[in-house]
Amino acid sequence: MSSSTLYIYTSGALFDSPNSYMYPPISGREFLFDYERDRMSALGDLLKRAGELNLAVRGNLAAALSHYRGTPLSPELQGFAEELPIPLQPVWIEDQCYLNQVLSLGEAETKRLLAAMLATRVQGVTAVNMGYTAVLRQLLRNFEVRRLLFQSYDNKLRKGRVIAKDPALYAQLGFLTALELDSTPSLQITNVLLKINDVLVYAQSTLIDQIDCALGAFSIGCELSHIRNLMKTRGVE
Repeated sequence: MSSSTLYIYTSGALFDSPNSYMYPPISGREFLFDYERDRMSALGDLLKRAGELNLAVRGNLAAALSHYRGTPLSPELQGFAEELPIPLQPVWIEDQCYLNQVLSLGEAETKRLLAAMLATRVQGVTAVNMGYTAVLRQLLRNFEVRRLLFQSYDNKLRKGRVIAKDPALYAQLGFLTALELDSTPSLQITNVLLKINDVLVYAQSTLIDQIDCALGAFSIGCELSHIRNLMKTRGVE
């Protein structure tokens, strides 16, 4: 179907002028169809770059991660696991995990923070022990306000320093948010995932790492699935 509009939220210079999402100039079916085309194009690009990794996980990465509880990794996840910058086995020092260690440094580098969160999610350690959910929610609250990630944060994740322009960080945060959305569906999480993916789609042409491409594809695919369900519920197809 042809369209007279374009999905505007993945264009422009988002790292210099983040989306405000205030008083959008367009709406309705055409806008939603443009949104779908925007996401499908980016999803196709990321799936191609994910290559064999994507073919191996076949969309089951979320289930594998969420159900992993310290048992040997499946062959589908082995490649993913080997690329994480920290060990997958729990790292306990005086009853504190790696995630807490990152936050105890006074300033949390976002790259290390997301790596620790990915490892925590793979390990399947409970939120009570790890504080994982609280950390994710605070990171998402900050993103909602700023519309961007930062290269580092204070240990309360409230104040960021230097805008992060690495699309891998948005792919990783999007993946973690998509897992949260799948386990706890809500409009609020859908909304923030959409905004994360707007930045990811904007910057994804420079994303080349296979694993990050797979994570980004999962993030966009999850969002698109939930938005399509909402459209169906509202009678927009």
